[in-house]
Amino acid sequence: MCEVVSYPVSVCVAGGIGITPFVATCNHIISSGWGKLERLYLLWICKDLDTVSAFAPLLNKLHLHYWNANFPDGLWLQVHITGSTDQEHIQKTLEDFPYLYRRTFIGRPDLTNTLHSIVYPRHR
Repeated sequence: MCEVVSYPVSVCVAGGIGITPFVATCNHIISSGWGKLERLYLLWICKDLDTVSAFAPLLNKLHLHYWNANFPDGLWLQVHITGSTDQEHIQKTLEDFPYLYRRTFIGRPDLTNTLHSIVYPRHR
């Protein structure tokens, strides 16, 4: 999974607990840097908020790593909760992780539009 940092752009898609292999990549980026990686896209679709909450500290640490290196656009993250929940519960659960909260949505992602925005990003 650490091959992710061998390319300028990497797209990672995970479902539920399938985010686990990405943990090694996060730790590698935090400890060793991002290598050739200029932009990392992570789309995570998860049924329950408890699973997201378990990985929130690591995702927050990864975000802060990019932010503190003055490279905030290097990480693109979206989390979609497909199970039964509401926005208030998400906000309360992720209140210590505002970056993650702002990128967490209820329901399945529109994969066509999401992937289109990755493949054809707007010019900055």
